[in-house]
Amino acid sequence: MTTTVTRTVKSAGGDYSTLLAYEAGEQGDLPTLDEIRQAECYAFLDQGLDPLFDGWTTDATRYIRVFAAAGEQHNGTRGTGYRRQIRGFGHGVDIREDFMRVEGVAVESDDNGGTEQWGDRGFHIEAGVTTDIRISKCYQTVGRTNDFAFARIFGGGVIKIWNCVSGYDEAVGNSANQLDVADAGVALSVYNNTFVGTEMSALGFFGLIQNTSGGAPLVVCKNNLCDRGANPGANPAAYMLASADTTGSTNNLSDDATAPGANPLTNKAPEYVDEVNGDLHIAVADAVCRDVGADLSGDGTIPFSDDIDGDARPIGAAWDVGADESAGPPPVRPLRVISSPLRW
Repeated sequence: MTTTVTRTVKSAGGDYSTLLAYEAGEQGDLPTLDEIRQAECYAFLDQGLDPLFDGWTTDATRYIRVFAAAGEQHNGTRGTGYRRQIRGFGHGVDIREDFMRVEGVAVESDDNGGTEQWGDRGFHIEAGVTTDIRISKCYQTVGRTNDFAFARIFGGGVIKIWNCVSGYDEAVGNSANQLDVADAGVALSVYNNTFVGTEMSALGFFGLIQNTSGGAPLVVCKNNLCDRGANPGANPAAYMLASADTTGSTNNLSDDATAPGANPLTNKAPEYVDEVNGDLHIAVADAVCRDVGADLSGDGTIPFSDDIDGDARPIGAAWDVGADESAGPPPVRPLRVISSPLRW
C-alpha cells in the first residue's frame, strides 16, 4: 500500500529550511519505495537557490507534492504565506520530473537587474511524454525591473494549471506575465486563472497565454481572465494561440478580442480590489467577471469546485471567470416599513 511521507519546510525548526534542501534530501525512486513524497511548506520567504526537481523516479500514483500547509498559504497578495524568491535569473520551481504537483506556493522575483533580458520564470517545466504535472492556487509576482513568465513549458505529456494568479509589477518594466507553451507535444489544460499584464517595453511581444512551439499543441482554456492591464504598451494580444489546438476551450475573458473558444468574453475591463498593490481579487464593483464562467465541477480533465482562496464555487448564480470567486455586493434588502397606530 502506497505510503505518504511528509517533510516540513520552515525558516526554523522544520525538517528542511529551503525547498532546495528538501529536493536534495528526499530524492528517490518512489515507485520502488511505493511512496508519495510531500514538502509541507510554512509561511516564510524561501531565498534558497532554485530547487531543481530532477533525478527522481516517479509515476502516476507515486509522485512529488509541494504544498503550502493549512493556514500558511498566501492570501492572494504579495509578501504573504510560503513564497519562493528567485535569486538572480532563475526559476521559482524547476520541474524536470514527470509526475509532480505544486499547490498554494507563491513566487517572487528579486530585483535581479539587467533590464531588457529574458530572466525569471515562476515555473520551468521540462518533462517527458508521460507527464502529469499539476499547478494550482499559486500566486506569481512579476519581476520588478525586467522580464518574467508565470511558466514556460517544454517536452510533452499532460500539464494542468488552475486557480493561479500572475500579475503585478512593482515597477514598470519588461514583464511578460505569460504562460508559454514551447513544445508541440504538450497537452495543456489551463482553467480559471488570472493573468494581468503590465506596461511593456522591449519584451512586449509576448501574449499572456501563448504558443511559441511552432507546432499545434493542445491548449484547452476555460474560465481564464487575461487582461493586458491599463498600459499594455507593445503587448499585441492577451491570447496568442493561433496555431494551437484550442478544441474544448470556453468562457474565457480578454481585454481585447482574442479570447479563444466558445462563449468568449471579449473587450472587457475587469476591476480588481487593488491592482496597483497586487491584490487581483475581483472588486465588488466589477461587472464583467461575475457569474459568466462554465461549471467545471464535473470536468473530465480537472474537476474542481473551489477558488484560489479555497472558497467554494459558485458563490452567485454561476461560476466567475479568473482565479477568484467573488462574494459580490451584499444583497439589497427590501425596505421595511413599520406601521404604528394613529394617536389622537
